[in-house]
Amino acid sequence: MVTYSEEADVVRLDVQADGSIRPLPGHYFHLYQLFSWRGWENHPFTVGAYTAPNPTSPLTSSSNAQQGPHYMTGALNEKNPFTSTPTEVFTQGSQSSTTDPALGNLVFWIRPYNGWTKRLKDQCLRSSSSDDSAVNGYYQTSIPISLEGPYGHTLPLHHYGTVVMIVGGTGIATAVPYIHDHVSRLSKAGSRVSDDTKTQTSNLTLVWACRGHVFMQQLCGRELAGALEIEGFTGRFHCTKGCNSHCAADNKNGELRIGRGRPNIENIIHGAATEAQIARHKMAGVDVTAFRDPYVFQNKDLDDTVGSSSGTWYAAISGGVHDVGPGVFLYRNQGSGYEDWEYLGKWWSEPVNSTCGNGDWAKAWGYNFEVGNVFSLDKEGYNVNGETFITLGVEGSYGPITESVTSMHGMLWASGNILKPDGGNVTFEPTMAGVLDWGISSYAAAGKVLPATSQASEKSGAPDRFISYVWLTGDVFGGVAGYPSEQQGWQNTLLLPRELHKQTISNVVDNDLASETGSWCVKDSENSCLKLETMGIKIARETYKAMTNKTSFTEPKRTFCEDGAVPFKQSPTTKFFVLNAQLSFPKSARDPGVQAGFKILSSELESTTIYYQFSNESIVIGRSNTSAAVQTTTEIEHYYRVRASAVV
Repeated sequence: MVTYSEEADVVRLDVQADGSIRPLPGHYFHLYQLFSWRGWENHPFTVGAYTAPNPTSPLTSSSNAQQGPHYMTGALNEKNPFTSTPTEVFTQGSQSSTTDPALGNLVFWIRPYNGWTKRLKDQCLRSSSSDDSAVNGYYQTSIPISLEGPYGHTLPLHHYGTVVMIVGGTGIATAVPYIHDHVSRLSKAGSRVSDDTKTQTSNLTLVWACRGHVFMQQLCGRELAGALEIEGFTGRFHCTKGCNSHCAADNKNGELRIGRGRPNIENIIHGAATEAQIARHKMAGVDVTAFRDPYVFQNKDLDDTVGSSSGTWYAAISGGVHDVGPGVFLYRNQGSGYEDWEYLGKWWSEPVNSTCGNGDWAKAWGYNFEVGNVFSLDKEGYNVNGETFITLGVEGSYGPITESVTSMHGMLWASGNILKPDGGNVTFEPTMAGVLDWGISSYAAAGKVLPATSQASEKSGAPDRFISYVWLTGDVFGGVAGYPSEQQGWQNTLLLPRELHKQTISNVVDNDLASETGSWCVKDSENSCLKLETMGIKIARETYKAMTNKTSFTEPKRTFCEDGAVPFKQSPTTKFFVLNAQLSFPKSARDPGVQAGFKILSSELESTTIYYQFSNESIVIGRSNTSAAVQTTTEIEHYYRVRASAVV
């Protein structure tokens, strides 16, 4: 049976074959279309999937896999094989009602281009149009096909702990049989299973890039459905052309998540190799909430504390332990390469949903850490001999907990001491902690050391720096459905790059507030005042210069004594501009109801407000009127109200 899917632009060829033919992963056949003008031509295609015949059939009870080429003909009369249920395929003995249980079924996926593949597509279109049998964009016909094979060989992927498969388009046919083999070996695990049947693979990742999302959805709903439900298998799907809003569905609800654009193959391979090496030394007997986001770094304090040679590389793994709390696991590089890592223990641990101090200055630690970056800072910027800092994402839940509704994320930072008790593991104990970005949708900061010898730093005269980028999700981590992904056509963005450094604040009043545990620590006292230290954050100097090195103007100072709005004497000529302003409030005006700020990008129907409010000491960006579409799209107002509620 030949089926052409118009949406996917893929031909699926189902061929029934004698039970003696048992193709293995990596096998391919030469296809002949009999009784055609060019029936002598053959076309090699990899077997994408195979259904074994019913073992109880008298025709197959004594069949064994055979080596060398075989010839067979057959056709499968199955309706819309792209969309049939997974149980109809690859489950031994569970055949479709229209197939012969004594025969196996081989599946080939073919992208129609020119020549024979185009003729296959045209035959499906002609056959269905003549008898009006096309259903939902599927066109079918039945033709005699002869197969020569199988050829090829099978790689022993089950001998490897970590496997990454990278395929494009219909090249998925190469990967699917290995994935089915992996699932089958996992289902046969047990003490009585032979070593040849077992699998050593604990992490199998499929990276699949395809021109459209429809073909991906078809296979993930059928051939890959079983694999997507098991632990240890990860599917990363990328649509390179013709994607729509459905390509970003939430995977947590069992729906397929497909990213737009091509995958970064170099990063994927490097990341998988690093995680595989670290996993070789992964601690045993620990029920982790996560074990992810390896980050390599150098640290003078760690070298001195654990007795490492100067310049040793370490790796911090973010995660936590169930019923214990979030934490960071620490590894040390061994030798001259980066292939052998020594586990030094759980470096940092916090109780579940605990806080630094009373929680006012650094939210809560949650139950799981992610994207931890470790680095050292002095007042100028990065310094391997400086004070240890960590930026980290925290996952938690607001109570009462409701799945997919009460998720809490925070992008925090911490600084502290590195200690090693007698007979114990090395630990990190925070002395201060704060928020890297207060935005309710800000998360997953990624940082990197930018040395003074880099091209950018040499041009700007900057010292060694640590640059951090913060990710801004567009739908509050899936908390706002419907808007804005479909309307905007995008969901995420990166915020401006930031330089991090150790900052000193002098002449602070010595009172109870200054003595709290918060996002600062007391460094010294002078003249009845305190000197505090914290982490300084500023826009990267190159970015700031590019933003401000333009023609500018200054508005005169104004004093307001009542509600109202006063227009600028001169307005920017473009919607891209930088506004620097200082607002001062007398003590008498510091009422919780006071709000003061600016209205930008304003017209008769649209405007955006940026204001400070005393009620919760926050800066709010009010975008409920940013677009006139709010009058017909009610989700916009709710979306921006949710986002603005926690912006500080």
